[in-house]
Amino acid sequence: MTDNPRLRQLLDELHDSHATPEEVCRSCPELLPEVRARWRAVCRVRAELDALFPAPTARGVGAPRTTDFTGSSYLWMTMLPPPSTVDGSASSDVPVWLS
Repeated sequence: MTDNPRLRQLLDELHDSHATPEEVCRSCPELLPEVRARWRAVCRVRAELDALFPAPTARGVGAPRTTDFTGSSYLWMTMLPPPSTVDGSASSDVPVWLS
């Protein structure tokens, strides 16, 4: 994984807004595939953490949490196919320790 400051800035912008990867990558479309892949990984990790540590609610622990996952980032994550590696095989953006 490269440590591209522009890529990090775009991911921060995605996190702080309700924009889509396409919207934040308008000025640098060459970064769109990498931004999509990394954002999908972020959303998967968030979903895993929410599943492992449900937010307490008035009804008690374990009730579904209503977070940004109802927004465009969650919909975006669930609608895209998984990224592929260079050889064309499917790859997982989820870190090995989460599998």
